[in-house]
Amino acid sequence: MSSLQRVCVPRLAAAAASVLLAAACGGIGQTVSPSSAPGAAPAYSTNPNVSQCGKADRIITDANNFVTTIRGVPQRIVTVELSFADDVSLLSVSPVGIGDDNDPNLVIPQIRSRIGPYTSLGTRESPNFAVIAGLKPDLIIADQIGNRKIIDQLRTVAPTLTLQSQHTTYSQNIDTALTIGVALNQCVRMQKVLADHDATMATIKAKVPAGEHRSFVFALSSDKTFTVFNSQQYTGTVLEQLGLKAVATDPSLFPAGDASGVTLETLVQLDPDLIFYANVLDTPTGLFDTWQRTQLFEASKAAKTHGAHREGQKPWSLTRGITGSEVIAAQAVHDLYGK
Repeated sequence: MSSLQRVCVPRLAAAAASVLLAAACGGIGQTVSPSSAPGAAPAYSTNPNVSQCGKADRIITDANNFVTTIRGVPQRIVTVELSFADDVSLLSVSPVGIGDDNDPNLVIPQIRSRIGPYTSLGTRESPNFAVIAGLKPDLIIADQIGNRKIIDQLRTVAPTLTLQSQHTTYSQNIDTALTIGVALNQCVRMQKVLADHDATMATIKAKVPAGEHRSFVFALSSDKTFTVFNSQQYTGTVLEQLGLKAVATDPSLFPAGDASGVTLETLVQLDPDLIFYANVLDTPTGLFDTWQRTQLFEASKAAKTHGAHREGQKPWSLTRGITGSEVIAAQAVHDLYGK
């Protein structure tokens, strides 16, 4: 079992997470154990960090089980991944630096509207250390996978939390939001964020016809490859919240993490009812656009039912996070049902 699996249970619902955090944040300076708090659901694993809610000095255990003490309320926050910028902005905090791959348009409008001017850190996996140090951060939030080689260096600049963004699931993302709420000493505010998110997702799901269980894949298409994402990666786990069923579950074909490109024959053999895909860099055409004109693809279920839907790469593949999941879910419902 991985270190993160010891911290959270797969498919933790946002509502349950909100209850957990509400119980732990009974009052400023008050600490309530989630397992003993009234109304806390014992069936859910507890995020150990919620016990730190309201404390002036909070001892935070990150996704690598590294323990960091955060004193007071961080003011100058650097977020290396977009999902972390999302979580921070939902607490009305604007990061001073964001990893945006040197492209401010990588930050989707729904998040951009909540943050002020910021400094680009460069690429998310190899941010510029001189820039980060120059921002004088009092908290850095880095990615467990993408930044694994530079975590020790980041910790020489400022207290650094290593959390999950790349290859995360929807439920793990909720868990990460809980930890960020504790780190910023805004447990009550994060409780409200998660409650609002849960209501938003419920409203979106209410538009889905009863009994929806069609199969799907989500993929990224370049001019030369068609990459089907593992069913446990973020977008797939969001779509499953709507009742859809992921089919890219064979670990030999779709290993954890970024899967390699598949052939048209493999895709047709999977034969999902629905194909959601994005072109790399949102280019006008990609390999899958060519495949759709072949006789082999025209015989598939997705072709016969007009079940192939092109989406934007930024919200569907790069953003993740609370806002990203709402955008994905809303767009899927619009594409499938016109609602």
